[in-house]
Amino acid sequence: MVERVAFATLALLATCCAMVPPSAQPELARCKVTPEALARVIYQERPAPYARIEIGCAGCDDVYVAAEYSWLRKHYPRYTLQEHTTQVPVGWQDGPAPDLSCFRILTAESQSKKVCFLKSESCPENRGSNP
Repeated sequence: MVERVAFATLALLATCCAMVPPSAQPELARCKVTPEALARVIYQERPAPYARIEIGCAGCDDVYVAAEYSWLRKHYPRYTLQEHTTQVPVGWQDGPAPDLSCFRILTAESQSKKVCFLKSESCPENRGSNP
């Protein structure tokens, strides 16, 4: 009897999940890292006191992370990752403090650099959204 109830419950659950249309699934579940998604990304360098690279039009966290590494590869070919941290800028005054994704890298020329990224929610309408 217990086996029949368990089977019926699993069958009902599978049926219900299969009935959810793709448009009702969370937006993040449909976001994929593709060359097209990375081509839509916008990078804006921001000066001190909170020097950072703002990444816009990322669509989702997976594209944002891929965009960070893409920027690093483009600007510091053959870099070596020494450390990655998430930091909150001290004394931030532009609204709620964001999390900065910061990388300590060693360049191909053996220079140590710190590069921080911030996911921007802004995206010009003509850039489109991530399918």
